[in-house]
Amino acid sequence: MYSDVTIKNALGQSIPARLFKGQGAGLALILPGLRYYGDFPLMLAAREVFLQAGLSCLVLDYDYAADESFTTAVQADEQSSLETLKQDGAVYLEQAKALHAGGPLIIAGKSLGTMLMAGMAGFDGPMVWLTPSLVGTGLMDVIANCPGPHFSLIGSRDPAYEMAISPAYRAIAQMTAL
Repeated sequence: MYSDVTIKNALGQSIPARLFKGQGAGLALILPGLRYYGDFPLMLAAREVFLQAGLSCLVLDYDYAADESFTTAVQADEQSSLETLKQDGAVYLEQAKALHAGGPLIIAGKSLGTMLMAGMAGFDGPMVWLTPSLVGTGLMDVIANCPGPHFSLIGSRDPAYEMAISPAYRAIAQMTAL
């Protein structure tokens, strides 16, 4: 069971989200990917693991692909779009902290969701990187600057697979990569 909640992005726009109430303390912020929603397999599996551990789950339901201003900006200036995602990620983290009532705070993102996590550099809680967007985003450096612990999962057909199996990625402190 969940309740609909609204959070704001860095521009102050309302972003739909769902808050699933866990049985214990703690919160997991779940950031789906581009055209990959919170009820798709990897996000659903992450949510179920967190709920079974007693954590509540805040799942963003925002589709950046449907945001015409964002997709137009990506086409015009990809680096600026990465900065927008970082800014949104930082704002989402602050709002998750405000909803957090004690216990662990865990961040999990997939693909574009991991680019949102780039705005959370320095976060010292557990972070779950599902198919992280490592190519051309500077995300590996961001991950290295988050004290962790980290878990990363990526498939062999993913464009970032070679980076994800590199010694540099696997050497990130507190990283478990599969």
